[in-house]
Amino acid sequence: MVKLEDVLEALDRVVDPEIDLPITKLGFVENIEITEDGSVRIYMRLPTYWCAPNFVYLMMKGARDEVSRVKGVKSVTVLLKDHFAASELNEGLLHGKSYEECFPNDLITGSLDELKRTFDEKAYVSRQTALLSKLLASGLTLEEVTKLRMCDIELDKSGTDIIVRCGEKRIQIAKAGHIFRSYLNKMQELGIAISTQSPLFLDSKGKPMDLEEIRNVIELGRRRRLNFKSNAILCTALLSSRYNLDKQKLWDQIEV
Repeated sequence: MVKLEDVLEALDRVVDPEIDLPITKLGFVENIEITEDGSVRIYMRLPTYWCAPNFVYLMMKGARDEVSRVKGVKSVTVLLKDHFAASELNEGLLHGKSYEECFPNDLITGSLDELKRTFDEKAYVSRQTALLSKLLASGLTLEEVTKLRMCDIELDKSGTDIIVRCGEKRIQIAKAGHIFRSYLNKMQELGIAISTQSPLFLDSKGKPMDLEEIRNVIELGRRRRLNFKSNAILCTALLSSRYNLDKQKLWDQIEV
């Protein structure tokens, strides 16, 4: 029997591209049905009737793909409700159609892959900044941070904290494990190749970053994190109003 917690863990890896937060934390997953034969049905809802269908498609496809990898799952159906393009998206995903194939009569310009890459790079900078902030708050200087390599950071046994080795220093940073993991995950999604000797901070093309580039990315990342958080606050407020949900509970989940 497929476990609900395993499905939820898979859905935690699916983010809203405009917010870079999991659809589970944002309240976009309304219900999950699991049958004994391994079929999973996921019901999604969104803040407004007019949410951009291209981003909705990415979230629905992401949910289908991630849950399909869960042990014991035989089939996954993702169903969207209360959206102007729900029928096209539901039917299209059910038959494995691309975004363009879901709307054959519409004039669609631009590549969805290119759009996803753009927002993945924005999320990457945001996650870099989150990790940088933790490292600098621990007492490391920007010069020391610039010299760190992948092998200088590891998760503690619980996976909650990170341990940083910088010269003679050994620093344990509390509650930074998820930030480090999310940074590495976005690296993987962007196709950035790394080894244990790779610099800890690389740009979105995989090029090592110098001191000035890291200083610049901190400011850029702060602005992007503020933008992501503003969008998250707005979306969860609209969602709570639309479906009579506990707004504060949603805000607590996204750490407003």
